[in-house]
Amino acid sequence: MGGAKFIEPGALGVDEETSTALASWLARLQGGGHLGHPGELAEALAVVRRALREARPGEPEGLRSLEGLRGLVAELEQRFLAEMPARMLFCEELLARVLVLSQSSSSEGSWWPEKGEWRTVGPWLLGRSRSWFETRLLQPQRSFNRNAARLLERLIRPYNFCDSSGETSGELLESLRGAVDPLAWEPRTHRSGVGGYAALRLQRAWFRTARSVVTPVLERQRRWNEEFIRVLEHVLSGSSSPQFSLPDTFDSLARQGDILRDEIRRRSLESLVSRGLRLLFQHQVAFNEQMLEALRAWTKQNRLLLPDYETWCAAHEPARIQVVEGALGRLRRRPRFSIITPTYETPEPVLRACIDSVRAQLYGDWELCLADDGSTSPHLLSLFSEYSRLDERIRFVRLEGNQGIAEATNAALKLAQGDFVAFLDHDDTLAPHALAEQALRLDSEPDLDVLYSDEDKLDMQGRRFSPTFKPGWSPDLLRTSNYVCHFLVVRRSLIEEIGGIRGGFDGAQDYELVLRLSERTQRIGHIPRVLYHWRAVPSSTASDSSAKPAASDAGLRALQGHLDRTGEGGWVESIQPCVYRVRYPVAGPVGISLVLTPAPGAPLPLLERWGEVVLPGPVELLLVAEDAETRSLPPLPDSVRVVRLGVPAGRGAWARRNLGARHASGLLLLFASGSLRWLQPDWLEVLTSQVLRPSIGVVGGKLIDPHGRIREAGQALGVQGLAGSVFRNLPSSHWVSSGNTDWTRNCSAVSASCLMISRELFLEEGGFDEHFHSWGADLTLCLRLLQRERRIVYAPNAEFTETAPSDSIPVDDLWEAFARLRPWLRRGDPFYNPNLSLLQTDGSLREHPESAEALACQVLANALWELVASGQTGVPPR
Repeated sequence: MGGAKFIEPGALGVDEETSTALASWLARLQGGGHLGHPGELAEALAVVRRALREARPGEPEGLRSLEGLRGLVAELEQRFLAEMPARMLFCEELLARVLVLSQSSSSEGSWWPEKGEWRTVGPWLLGRSRSWFETRLLQPQRSFNRNAARLLERLIRPYNFCDSSGETSGELLESLRGAVDPLAWEPRTHRSGVGGYAALRLQRAWFRTARSVVTPVLERQRRWNEEFIRVLEHVLSGSSSPQFSLPDTFDSLARQGDILRDEIRRRSLESLVSRGLRLLFQHQVAFNEQMLEALRAWTKQNRLLLPDYETWCAAHEPARIQVVEGALGRLRRRPRFSIITPTYETPEPVLRACIDSVRAQLYGDWELCLADDGSTSPHLLSLFSEYSRLDERIRFVRLEGNQGIAEATNAALKLAQGDFVAFLDHDDTLAPHALAEQALRLDSEPDLDVLYSDEDKLDMQGRRFSPTFKPGWSPDLLRTSNYVCHFLVVRRSLIEEIGGIRGGFDGAQDYELVLRLSERTQRIGHIPRVLYHWRAVPSSTASDSSAKPAASDAGLRALQGHLDRTGEGGWVESIQPCVYRVRYPVAGPVGISLVLTPAPGAPLPLLERWGEVVLPGPVELLLVAEDAETRSLPPLPDSVRVVRLGVPAGRGAWARRNLGARHASGLLLLFASGSLRWLQPDWLEVLTSQVLRPSIGVVGGKLIDPHGRIREAGQALGVQGLAGSVFRNLPSSHWVSSGNTDWTRNCSAVSASCLMISRELFLEEGGFDEHFHSWGADLTLCLRLLQRERRIVYAPNAEFTETAPSDSIPVDDLWEAFARLRPWLRRGDPFYNPNLSLLQTDGSLREHPESAEALACQVLANALWELVASGQTGVPPR
């Protein structure tokens, strides 16, 4: 590291945090420390970039340090790109070709394939050989090309650090549909009068002359465009329909491209139309081929074509079972599990499958406690006797008469002698490594009181389907539905302390139990493995949650009792069978300070119809903007206090929000985008009622785009690189493997587009981190609160449309975020199941091998690659 020796951190004038981090990295670099891993290099580069941005040298030593710092950035960037796996940059290189082809369709350059290679044709060649009429003729297709390239860019680059248009993927797709027909040609001119009329006549005459030749070519291109849109629609929807085959569609596109090339090569085209038009068509074929190659490579790299669930299990579970089996020999503790199974008139094959799944466990320290609830079927008694003779770990008891599932479960609990009890229904089965996974987790975290796992369903033919991949412990999701469900394992002493299973909640007795457990302990762990197979027999809630309405009513009563016992108050509404909404009270008027930081001249639809908004207390509006003093506002009630804070141009977004918070007087702060438009008038009351609850740090709402697709529903770390919105681009109300997008839940962060927090807590945390420019400070604020055991809540009942979003992210913010998020990326998001893809946001199964850290490095490499291509960095192109 040649530049490192010139750097004296103390002479740069950076803050203490940056100086300490920089000194630490310099010591490692100068000491010969190995930084070969892209993550290590990325973190070093992030710190050096921050120091370079903050540096304020005043002495000669500081100037020399600054030059050394710039040299170090160049060296680290070069090493970082060199250490990135080649396939991580493959799609980015393909994208660069697509973008060049897209841009050159309206400039003076062109690329076309020759002998399998790409060569640049000088601007003069195409410029001299094509006419103004020819470029006008292909105007509809040029529009299609431009939007197709931008849409592909959105797919390949998880973060959009170059496009400031603010258009969503859905809007770009709509633009594509509108430009699908290259024959939808209209003559245009900027001239008026006689000159304009003559120009239009000339265009029409030229088009009539060329139409007989170009129509067959453009008709072939239209078919290619339509098929390409089908692929993009499939990719953006996240659909896995068996009726749609991406490989077959790619082959079809390639064949249509070959037909188009043959059409262009026909002698009639060469003889009747100028060489310039023929070159334009060749350019179009090159564009088609590069788009197809890039999209095919992206879908392959990101494993978009996911197998069916059973195939996925076959590909992943055997290796995991082998790892678990090997780890059992290294256990320091061997807890004993008492498996609790109440039975009643269970079909013999089903009960045998249940018991056999216990006997097949890799971990042998268990006992099976069976309690039959007065069954009259003669086969059951002989079956119990048979299994108790086969295995001394199996014990059973029979109840006199049918007393209900609560009494039967408690009878089985009385037989338990293990350290932990595990609940298994009589018609379900366990995965062979279910108890082993529990033992391994308890060996590493012996203080845990409650554990639960992922699960799936089992049909009557034994086929597995419909997996439920759950988040880590999410108290607010539990108050929406019993997401914990199976496989539930509880410390036996805790079960005895709370009095076992309560009667009167049949069908929801497990939900009532988990709610009471959560009142006694927060030492609850999630094992993200499918360890339980819930049999979907007719009339069971596994097949249909509405099959037992009494169970849903029992769940509502259980949840209401839980709220009453915790003292939070509120009342429960049933919104679907076994799905609930809790409405929390707002005690007395609560002052709210709404902080808006709009761009100059930007509209503020959030303030429209303010008189209809349900207000939980007085509201003050803090307008922090360059045009704050002169800006006109929508009509507001006289009760709304307006504070205008003018700021100079160039003041960072987070600095503006912090300024507004310092001048606020309300108990609560609401940071929101002025471009939001509320959908329900009680949105402010919903946010307020949530954030006032104990242990809540931040609350955010649901943001959807004008097409009804989710734009923001809480953030997950590692998704699409650094962090991304879960459920993004899904319909506003949609079922995923962890429930529904309309369910209140906990998450790692929410966006400052809609973020409510108490002013006292915000100021205690030092506000938003102004090291960031326009992205990332909301994320790091939420993570700091999580470390303080404050929960982040996604409240979907506060719903908005976002009319003018911006996806543009400064590159420096990405590097800054990586340095802060790297420990979290390595641990994984606690509320995002690791079995789900980090590349998609629709709950797709995870097939990609890259970790969150590796994907983050890919995002950074893509950002750096763009700077290299644009010549904005000293790193030479590879």
